[in-house]
Amino acid sequence: MITRTDENGTIHSYLYDALGRVTGDIVSTLGTGIDGALRRVGTTYNTQGQIDRITNYSDVAAITVTSELARQYNGLMQTTREYQSVAGAVNTATTPAVDYAFSEMAAEPTTVALLRSLIPAVESSPPITPLGLMPRSVA
Repeated sequence: MITRTDENGTIHSYLYDALGRVTGDIVSTLGTGIDGALRRVGTTYNTQGQIDRITNYSDVAAITVTSELARQYNGLMQTTREYQSVAGAVNTATTPAVDYAFSEMAAEPTTVALLRSLIPAVESSPPITPLGLMPRSVA
């Protein structure tokens, strides 16, 4: 575990797996004026080393899930579906998802291109950023 203090005075403790990938970002102390709704971010990886889930927690013990992002991949290690829950854990049966479709390019059989991404119509909500942190306004 490595502990760092960011420019806002927030203390982060980073957890790593045996391959050196970040698996946790725990906020033990909040800096002045920082919203404490998100206290821990957990990241899990699949057997190919790709991000499987990014989970946000409201507590440092990783008990209460506030939001989650989950990805599915094809055999070429391309993201084919991405689920995003802004209210708790992902449930693949009910959580909205974005689907991605790929096609081989005729001139380069080993090259693929994104054909389309299908985004479902859902209620407006704040996104989970690539790092798994939900932007929040500071009062």
